[in-house]
Amino acid sequence: QYTVIGKVTAGMEVVDAIKRGQGQSGAVPGKPDVMTSVTVTE
Repeated sequence: QYTVIGKVTAGMEVVDAIKRGQGQSGAVPGKPDVMTSVTVTE
């Protein structure tokens, strides 16, 4: 629903793990991952 624009400054390995998924063909099984905390800095 929303366009996300930003830059990962730390934790790219976590982003990669979420992006890949662990099911067949990279599908994400079960409930989707969600962001529980976001910090905006200038």
